[in-house]
Amino acid sequence: MTALWSALSALGFALVYWGAGTWIIERLTDQLAVRATAEVYLPWAALSPVVSV
Repeated sequence: MTALWSALSALGFALVYWGAGTWIIERLTDQLAVRATAEVYLPWAALSPVVSV
């Protein structure tokens, strides 16, 4: 039961990161180079909750 909730939570966080990642990055910095680099690594950041479960 706990593994199910963990997996669902991880999937939920991954979907939020994937869907709102660019918006979150834009709120964290106004430097274009940092934004561009962060967007390159956004898929990895979105997958990290799923991989860590």
